[in-house]
Amino acid sequence: MISKFIVTLLLLTSNVVASPLIVVTIKPIHSIVSALTHDISSPKLLLNSKQSAHNFNLKPSQLNLVMKSDLLIAVDNHFESDLNKIIKNIDTTKKIIITGSSEINLLPTTDGSSTNYHLWLDINNMKLIAQDISIMLIRIDQKNKGTYQKNLKSLIVKLDELTNGIKNKLANYNNSPIATYSDSFQYFIDAYELHNPVVVTKYHGDRLSIYSALKARKAIKNNEIKCMLSDKEVPTSRLNVIADGLNVNIYSIDIMGIDIEQGQDHYIKLMNTITNKVHECLQ
Repeated sequence: MISKFIVTLLLLTSNVVASPLIVVTIKPIHSIVSALTHDISSPKLLLNSKQSAHNFNLKPSQLNLVMKSDLLIAVDNHFESDLNKIIKNIDTTKKIIITGSSEINLLPTTDGSSTNYHLWLDINNMKLIAQDISIMLIRIDQKNKGTYQKNLKSLIVKLDELTNGIKNKLANYNNSPIATYSDSFQYFIDAYELHNPVVVTKYHGDRLSIYSALKARKAIKNNEIKCMLSDKEVPTSRLNVIADGLNVNIYSIDIMGIDIEQGQDHYIKLMNTITNKVHECLQ
């Protein structure tokens, strides 16, 4: 005869519904999802610190994670390009492609040939993305609807505070000219109304030609620019070619937050780190 304890245990076990397995490709977006799923589940980060979103090879364990996921969240097929075929084969009800939202602000590359995918550097974009992801989470996990809504509300408050803090810190530099190696910082620059008359290369990943280097040097000198920003992927040797002999600060910034611990606080720490470095560069 089965004891009452075993019967009760079986009933409880049968009523347990596992939280959805959510997989997110990059750290900044993973941070937002972590905040939304707080007290419910822990989303999995697909790409580790040694894997560039632009060029990576998935390990069998990572591929298995994607295939088992209830929801895959990626920026764009052309951003995480090595996921292109996999993303296309995933049902629309089991994936969120960030650039597919009609609400977010998408900027073109400097030469207008493509989309600039560094959209997380605009906090307003992240607020809209959070709202879209929250809707999808509720759709696939109705039992936790109230917690998702509470987490979204708390996240929006934090992102608004983050925005105001950045605006206040950079307010005195709106008219200070700034140079950037590529258009990686364009969302950040536009969001905080910084003056960016010199973009050395046409887009992120573009090669540095002699013509581009000479043109940039002349523009930096003529505009009396004291600050040039670059993402960390650009070799120091290329930056030195442009800045040699000029009175300009060069700041290489990790716009992905590779060295910042993953989790719900990652994005806020990332944006504050970028802000502090831009502020130092402009001083």
